[in-house]
Amino acid sequence: MHKDFDKKFSIGSAARKDKLHTCLSSYKNSKTMSVQSMSWPEKSVDAALRACWTLNKHQTPFSDSEIVKECILEVATA
Repeated sequence: MHKDFDKKFSIGSAARKDKLHTCLSSYKNSKTMSVQSMSWPEKSVDAALRACWTLNKHQTPFSDSEIVKECILEVATA
């Protein structure tokens, strides 16, 4: 999608830094808008899926305290 990015914006240039900053802020704004538009049930499903993803990633039971901590952090940031 951005195959000409390196040609248009050379590495280390000010134009590249500005473009990356613009893209990053645009991404953060769109992410914020999508999270704010989610309803309470959608947010709870998202949090549950994050916890399930963490459990599946480690392939360990929920009784491991480190996994519980990681799941809680995932749910809290959802």
